[in-house]
Amino acid sequence: MRTLPAVLVAAHAAVIAFACHEIVAPEPRAPARVARGTAATSLDSLSLAELQLLAQMEDSLIRAIQQDSGDMAAMAELNRRIERLEAAEARRALRPWYRSDRFEEEFRGARDELVERYRGLARRLEGCAPVLDVGCGRGEFLQLLRELGVEATGVERDADAAAAARAGGAKVEEGDGLDVLARLP
Repeated sequence: MRTLPAVLVAAHAAVIAFACHEIVAPEPRAPARVARGTAATSLDSLSLAELQLLAQMEDSLIRAIQQDSGDMAAMAELNRRIERLEAAEARRALRPWYRSDRFEEEFRGARDELVERYRGLARRLEGCAPVLDVGCGRGEFLQLLRELGVEATGVERDADAAAAARAGGAKVEEGDGLDVLARLP
């Protein structure tokens, strides 16, 4: 937990002491051989301008302390929210009601259809290496690149799809594509 800055606490104490008709100067930082003393000033010896300045300083310090206290409360609330979100994220896991291979067949098409759709793109990458296929699925595109002699790897978040791609001979890492991209030089 964060505490008030020491300078604010010391300044506020000085203003309070001054308002109580006495201000005590802090002890000077000096070697032990130098005598240390205190000084006191009476409110009666201050001009109106000095008293007004003192009142403004106290008001400013009080506002700063209140603002800092409000910031601490807001930070504590944000920390509580973050902890709840992190706990919820830890409990959450991808548990689809469908199997990935059925999803692939239904929405992307059969393996042979995909290979034919990707063939033109794979030819355009001939001579370009290395290639990273982010979200490579079952590895159809990686298979085409391998057939063309293009060095390629893939990354796939779905464990079943990544396993299917590896079973087909592709070099596939299971994980988040953005994490893999962030590690690249």
